[in-house]
Amino acid sequence: MTKLVKKFNENQAEQALIAQMKQVMSVDDAKAAIEAAADSGVMVPTVRGEDGAGYDIFSLLLKERIILVNGQVEPAMASVIVAQLLFLDSTAGKAVEPEIRMFINSPGGSVIDGGAIYDTMRAIKAPVRTVGVGMQASMGSILLAGGDSRSMTNSSKLMIHSIGSRTEGKLNEQEISLEVTRRLFDDMKAVYIRHIGLTKEFWDLCCAKDTWFTAEQAKKMGFIDDVFIGATKPTKYSKSADAFLKATQDARDVQIPKDTAAIKELLLGTSADDGKGERLRPELLVALAQKPEYWTEEKQHEYAALNKIDLKGATTSSEIVKVLTRSIEAKKTANDNVLLAKAPKAANGN
Repeated sequence: MTKLVKKFNENQAEQALIAQMKQVMSVDDAKAAIEAAADSGVMVPTVRGEDGAGYDIFSLLLKERIILVNGQVEPAMASVIVAQLLFLDSTAGKAVEPEIRMFINSPGGSVIDGGAIYDTMRAIKAPVRTVGVGMQASMGSILLAGGDSRSMTNSSKLMIHSIGSRTEGKLNEQEISLEVTRRLFDDMKAVYIRHIGLTKEFWDLCCAKDTWFTAEQAKKMGFIDDVFIGATKPTKYSKSADAFLKATQDARDVQIPKDTAAIKELLLGTSADDGKGERLRPELLVALAQKPEYWTEEKQHEYAALNKIDLKGATTSSEIVKVLTRSIEAKKTANDNVLLAKAPKAANGN
């Protein structure tokens, strides 16, 4: 009897849900949505589009050229993202390719599967704008970096670190696996260099330990172009909250040395001030990103061109760094703390 009552209640609940959903879709569509939700364990909202057809919310977003990259990067997830990118690129058919927006909230995952997504982003004709929401960690940070333009929401967090390896089996097999991992790590750092314009030496320091950046810090180091602050929906007490956050950040920033060598000492843990390098790791790396000696050659020349700095008399790398450093120190403006120059997109899309 108890089982019959339970089954009756479940049927009643299902019928009630179908009745609600009939307002926006057919009964068959409603049943299909319920079955799909039961399989996934998540209730996916379904709505009726302007064309009168019923869509799950993700398909409706895809119609608007929006892709959500959520969760662990693994083969099934990567295949879905690749398929969506290829589909949107094939349906453009215009002289000016419309932008694809990828919203990324991922703790990372497989570098090889993430590489499939990244390569597809760079291979298609349509520009891809990446938007960080929530967390962009490890492989998620690579996908964020791979956009033609890059943004983060105000509360997002960017995390960069070294690649992991799960070796097992015979010793010689483990050595092979470790070598593959090292080469994959080089591939990851090459993506950062290609899109952000900071050198291998910078990323070696950054990847040595887990490093968490706020959206504003990511912007200051040139990782993203802008931050969504949510200014269109202000709250009553935003001024006080902003003042509090600014004061706490200023208190950290004031502790950062001006000298490059002192910054590196703290990052490497060779300073006598134990723990300071760990506590201020994001601020130290943001400060290091402002140093021209950690910019790629392309970024150095692009910055010089944007700021009308004459490099004709500088023939060596060290001389170029000295000229750029003198120029930056001479200006002493707030804009000098934000690196606006981006590494140019290669002609072949890579």
